[in-house]
Amino acid sequence: MTNFTVGLAGGYTAGHVIPMVALAESWRQNYLDDAVMCYGSADGIEATLLPQLQLPFQPLPAQPFLGTRPLGRVRAVVGSLRGMLAGRKYMRQHQLDVLVCLGSYASLGAGLATISLGCPLIVFEANALPGRANSLLARFASLKLVTMPEVLDLELWRDAQVTQFPLRRHFNTTRSSPASGSTRLLITGGTFGSPFLNDNAPALVAQLRRHDMELEIYHQAGAGNEEAVRHAYAKAGIEATVVGFDLELGHRWSWADAVLCTGGAGTLSEAAASGTPTLAVPLSNASDDHQLANVKAMAERHGISWITEQAWETITVSRQINNLLHQPKQPATRSDGTEAVVRSIRSVVETR
Repeated sequence: MTNFTVGLAGGYTAGHVIPMVALAESWRQNYLDDAVMCYGSADGIEATLLPQLQLPFQPLPAQPFLGTRPLGRVRAVVGSLRGMLAGRKYMRQHQLDVLVCLGSYASLGAGLATISLGCPLIVFEANALPGRANSLLARFASLKLVTMPEVLDLELWRDAQVTQFPLRRHFNTTRSSPASGSTRLLITGGTFGSPFLNDNAPALVAQLRRHDMELEIYHQAGAGNEEAVRHAYAKAGIEATVVGFDLELGHRWSWADAVLCTGGAGTLSEAAASGTPTLAVPLSNASDDHQLANVKAMAERHGISWITEQAWETITVSRQINNLLHQPKQPATRSDGTEAVVRSIRSVVETR
């Protein structure tokens, strides 16, 4: 069997990096003689997480475009061009056979390099509203993969293939036993934390405790936010485990009786796969309000509850969480979504 080198590009948030990790780990397990190379930004979390997981990582120049001033946008364009030139050099060295772009500005230089080299490009889009980088690269893609069927309504994406979100093989769906009489609540604001949930969760938990509820709290607050959130819980007389970013957060979905989270595609996919009752609060400042589109789509298909930050009222939300905590967990869904994406990628290379 011919051996191939597959590239995976993306970064900035765990929603782009974790599926990259899942695909890389699955690829290595299924095709032992193939090589995997990951591309991203030297300033993103991928630069820390990928080497930590012993995955080959090649940083490329990249600068964020959205949320910057005009000069910052010029720098972003220049950064993407520099990323393309550097990507061409490294991809030749790596003898790349295919590149999968998973989104964000960190993937753009690699995608442009692949196009310029005439190498097959696959674009993977997890959100209900495609990101800017993927929308640009999709015009040149040999294959487009999406996890939200709503994307097929967009003209550029009508020929895309619907697949599942890649989850790591060890994503835990085995229910663990709680402490005697306690109820477990997982709160996660995603990679960088939700300022809104960080500010409002302690008061919400205090309200829940007024119903004589014994709660175990695990709160992912985002790197750098831990101390402030711990202090807020302590001030409210609440014992809670607060972390910045937890690479192994997937284990917590089976641990929890209910989850309060934001609306990232990866987070919502984990909610659906675990069957854990979930209330989503999409980030109000997410680019193009894509998290709101995500929660609407997932609510319709998987019954995930949601509320906007603007509609939040602590007493009302406490009732919603209380209802979720008393709902039975749905059966976890074991899927072969990661392996299916790997097979789709390799079929593109094999028929090249």
